[in-house]
Amino acid sequence: MHKEKQLLDELIRKINDIVPVGEWDVHIEPGNSWDEVDFKLHLNYGAIAAEFLGELFNHDSYSLFKKKIERLQYISANRNKKPIVAAYYFSEQRRQYCEENNVFFIDLSGNVFLACQSLYIDRHGYPNKYPVKRLGRSPFSDKASLIIRELLVSKRCNLGIRGLALKLGLDPGFVSRILKELESRKYIQRDGSILQIIDPLDVIDDWVNDYDFRKNKIYSYFFFSDNPSNILERIRNNNVINQSSYALSLQAGANEISPYSVLKEVHIYVEDKQLMNNFVEELDLKDMDKGANVHLMIPYYKSSVFRGEQRSRDLKIVSDLQLYLDLYHYPLRGREQAEKILNDRIMKYWKE
Repeated sequence: MHKEKQLLDELIRKINDIVPVGEWDVHIEPGNSWDEVDFKLHLNYGAIAAEFLGELFNHDSYSLFKKKIERLQYISANRNKKPIVAAYYFSEQRRQYCEENNVFFIDLSGNVFLACQSLYIDRHGYPNKYPVKRLGRSPFSDKASLIIRELLVSKRCNLGIRGLALKLGLDPGFVSRILKELESRKYIQRDGSILQIIDPLDVIDDWVNDYDFRKNKIYSYFFFSDNPSNILERIRNNNVINQSSYALSLQAGANEISPYSVLKEVHIYVEDKQLMNNFVEELDLKDMDKGANVHLMIPYYKSSVFRGEQRSRDLKIVSDLQLYLDLYHYPLRGREQAEKILNDRIMKYWKE
């Protein structure tokens, strides 16, 4: 509550800097217990006067964000008012969700979406002015993500804390702490020893905003071929490499299991620097800063990146979930390819 009060105080102070004031007037006042909302925004423009009911949001969880939106929509509809949410910063994903659900937004970083009759304010693309270093243990850290990966695969896990810890090779106390965090974020529900993901999309949406494949140590090389897919044939037919701990990801992995775009670069996870050197030698790769078409990655997720590894035509590929995480922020049509894997494979599995 203290952090939300700070957010509201700053919003009240800076509202006229955020909204490009012209012939209209906009101001904010705190809500009260009767309002059941955090604040009210008043907008006046000539003969137009509108009141918006607002909720503050200061949490990482996309799941809680959507639930707060649903509550705000219900309250606003009953009062015949317009709904608006405020935060220090709303990501593109959350701004889009607001617009799709007819909820207005304003953030202290400068992004605004407000409309009232003939008045329309839409400002997008302002970067986050309030990046925060997250404290405590994230459920999306390397070892903690083993728990989410297992729950997403099992759908209903009946192992209990100790059984789950034993299966994943983790300390039961650590597993217990992560499960409590997952519960606090409304990701999972418990029924005795049974653990179950409530909505996989909520978890995956939050995870992909926490993750970036560029956190891996990436070493770039050039393979002399007009067609990058030729390197996959070289890998497939190399006994030394096939006995190693590696896995394709990004475009190369996705094209093996769910083709979408033309393969231009090959990304390969390798366990360590020694294995990377073996790949360079066996595949005759050349150092190249510009024009590289092969990227060897020593994983940021050392414990979990190979979890759920799959095979296609004698090639090792990371799990569908890891492919989605890696592709989402990849610039070469990665978002589109990630969504295809999410819809065609990950969510299809959950609907079965």
